[in-house]
Amino acid sequence: MPPNPRSDVAATRDCLVSHVNSSCSRRKGPGRPSQGIRSGYIRVEVYLPPDVREGLDRLVSRRAHQTGQSTHRADVIREALVMYLRHAENQEK
Repeated sequence: MPPNPRSDVAATRDCLVSHVNSSCSRRKGPGRPSQGIRSGYIRVEVYLPPDVREGLDRLVSRRAHQTGQSTHRADVIREALVMYLRHAENQEK
């Protein structure tokens, strides 16, 4: 007697459902920080002229190519701002 095709379908479905459920439970990327973390920070807006923005885009694309990881403008700006403030703090001492 040939195997019951319905049992194969049910087994395949169960396998797929378990795979989807296990892959959905993986931790997602950092994304937006939780409200508790955000309460310790302040929002800063930066307006850049077009030539600076183009240079920033080139830097972001070069960094993404070198590291092989996704890099965003905000990450580079945040890093530059932290470096600037640390440098300014050291100059005052």
